[in-house]
Amino acid sequence: IEKHGVTIYAEDYHRQFAGTSFEDALSFYKQAYGLDLDVEESITYLKEQIDINIETDGIKSTPGTIQWFKQTCKQAIQAAIASNAPRAVIETNLVYSNLISYTREFPVFSAYDFNAWKPDPTIFIQAFKSFNQTNLKRVVVVEDSLAGLLAIDEFQKWLSEESPCI
Repeated sequence: IEKHGVTIYAEDYHRQFAGTSFEDALSFYKQAYGLDLDVEESITYLKEQIDINIETDGIKSTPGTIQWFKQTCKQAIQAAIASNAPRAVIETNLVYSNLISYTREFPVFSAYDFNAWKPDPTIFIQAFKSFNQTNLKRVVVVEDSLAGLLAIDEFQKWLSEESPCI
């Protein structure tokens, strides 16, 4: 996008597009600025830049994340990771944020596996279905984006229809 004369600042991008797909963000910029973008080429470039930034700066997990995962493992709580990011990005993030040792046993769900990105609740529904339903009394979803919060709302509606006991 920069080669088309449009500067995107990471903070602005994250605020507007966190929890959505690269495709959604690129479509927005393409339309808003009348850019002639090759979406697939741009996605490849974005992923390369993310890898460079991770290798250079590392990833800092949100305060409390490591402690939460430690407790989850210690108490044998069922958990899953559900992200709009591609699976390779999720796994890289877990390694570079030092969360991989706590999350090895958790199933990982990528929106790319379902071609359904938050705010679509599909990823949460699939994660929920992966759990052992015996004695399941409560579901907690931790989210960091507006799109994710909207997906939680839809997931709750689905959950009340499918599992009224929870």
